[in-house]
Amino acid sequence: MTDPRTGVLQMALPTNLTPSSNPTTQPIDDYAMARIDFRVQKLRFQFDLSDEDQEDVRNDMVIELLTAFRRFNPSLAKRETFINRVLDRYVLYVMRQRCTQLRHASDTPLSFDEVASEFQPTGNDPRQGQLSEQDLSTLRLDMQSAITRLSKRDQHIARLLMVYSPSEVADRIGVHRCSMSRIIGRIRERFIKAGMEVWNEERNTFAPTADVESEPGNKEVTQ
Repeated sequence: MTDPRTGVLQMALPTNLTPSSNPTTQPIDDYAMARIDFRVQKLRFQFDLSDEDQEDVRNDMVIELLTAFRRFNPSLAKRETFINRVLDRYVLYVMRQRCTQLRHASDTPLSFDEVASEFQPTGNDPRQGQLSEQDLSTLRLDMQSAITRLSKRDQHIARLLMVYSPSEVADRIGVHRCSMSRIIGRIRERFIKAGMEVWNEERNTFAPTADVESEPGNKEVTQ
């Protein structure tokens, strides 16, 4: 229940999880709930979560914040930054669990550890034209959402291309390397139509940290 005077969500909590009376360290306010709901919706769309699963994830995020705020030091980090980092860490946990499930169902298993580095928070500086940590987190989830709209085969290939080079993926799935170029072109087109150019030319892989602000320009998409 929300206190109409403060806008802070009131919950019955164990004594050791009760938030500090200092308003700067109150974890569960409108901002925190908005960031929680944003991530729940992203996970719902990405993993087709049921209403019950969404509620479980939301409650777990609340508990995660309440627990983490016992360590919060406002002299070391902004409150908003701390909240987003805690929630991003929990999102990574959910993704780890889902990746484990996908691994067992996949013809060519991928452990979460093989792709985890692609989802780690970074310290980009928006003043230098880089995406902020929050924007990068949104981009990662948007990219995963775009992948779920591909065919099952292309989903699997796109995830492999986050880790392996095109030639390595071609060998793994048993296709000619020329065919691999056409497949990459087809997947890139789908990402571009979704508003993302996420092919990393330097690494020759799909990367969720790629620049999505730039236009495709004169880059030719292989057909």
